[in-house]
Amino acid sequence: MPDEKSTRSILIFSQNSFRDPLFYGTVIVYLKAINQPKRYAFHVISYEQPEFVRSAEEEKQLDEELATYGIYRYPLTWGAGSLVRKLRELFQGFFLARRIAKQYNCNSIFALANIAGAFSYIISKFTGLKCIVFTYEPHSEFMRDCGVWSEKSLKYKLLHYLERKMGVGSAYIATGTTHMVERLKEWKSRAKVYRVPSCIDENLFVFHPEKRTAIRQQLNIGERPVFIYAGKFGDLYYKEEIAFLCAGIQKLYADAFFIILTPNPHNEIEAMFRKAEIAATDVWIGRCQLQEMPHWLSAADMGIVAVPPLPSQKFRSPIKVGEYLACGLPYLVCKGVSEDDRWATKYNVGVVLNDFTPEAILNNREQIDQLLQTPKTDLRARCRETGIAYRSKKIAVQAFSEIFNELYPQA
Repeated sequence: MPDEKSTRSILIFSQNSFRDPLFYGTVIVYLKAINQPKRYAFHVISYEQPEFVRSAEEEKQLDEELATYGIYRYPLTWGAGSLVRKLRELFQGFFLARRIAKQYNCNSIFALANIAGAFSYIISKFTGLKCIVFTYEPHSEFMRDCGVWSEKSLKYKLLHYLERKMGVGSAYIATGTTHMVERLKEWKSRAKVYRVPSCIDENLFVFHPEKRTAIRQQLNIGERPVFIYAGKFGDLYYKEEIAFLCAGIQKLYADAFFIILTPNPHNEIEAMFRKAEIAATDVWIGRCQLQEMPHWLSAADMGIVAVPPLPSQKFRSPIKVGEYLACGLPYLVCKGVSEDDRWATKYNVGVVLNDFTPEAILNNREQIDQLLQTPKTDLRARCRETGIAYRSKKIAVQAFSEIFNELYPQA
């Protein structure tokens, strides 16, 4: 642990598990880049789910490696379900955050996304810490629009209220799209606002020709056109619609093959593809670690973004778009999702669908054909160049370096 007299300590609060790619692959990557050489001490509170817990030896090795970057972990146990459990989590996090802030003289609390942001905003009101929210998105509206929460539910009302409060009252906000930047201006937010989409480590996400060859040999798919989906099914994403979209693709390209990387139960996904009448020999379902993701993306020819084009989704910033592009993949996306539709069209790196249906695939065959028939070397270069301009980790590192320099001018 750092010197308790340190005056450059920052508290990091996450509702994700530490090793969750959405946290480790973004926030921790940025903090490592910022803290070379070691200028700050980052104290990270996370809520650990069983699937991300490793052996005592692995945990020790991780902590030793993180300490070289001035990053220190404080894991709590994650509890799913009721509002009562979430309130219990809040109290646990509150007392731990207060202890860390006092012990290490922290002056700010940094949160990933709006649920953790809401907790952090409440903690900041009681501790005097400056609140920083990264990936500020209207999560309550996402859950409402996707039918997960009712607009009359207590969860929706509470988070929706807190989102407005922290949107106006936080010290700093990093949000993924210009749409939310404009909304915060309309709210007359007192926060210093940065547009920071979900950024990727372009040094990790690169095309690997040897992995493309090896995986295609492993799956025995030769030179078939491969479409890949990496992500969850359901909740804030499409579910059975993904399989039926793939069926629409196969009607146009009879030899199409599909790679599905998902944390969802694989038997459930297999049933969806059977229902869509896609043969088991035409789809491979698995999951992989973050470090392996670029290998699988390298094996594909086009990525799929399965975010419904609901009103609130223009505020969203799916990280997979950056990962696809950095590995040289164009993508399929619905109109009205983030700014991904604009970038797809402007730089000719994707196809924008009006909806997520087989008919939409048929209506956009010309654009899909054009991308699939573009020489691979040229297309990969264009996609990667666009991905780095749109989603490079340098965008986030620059924003947070500026924030931390303002918090500690003499650091």
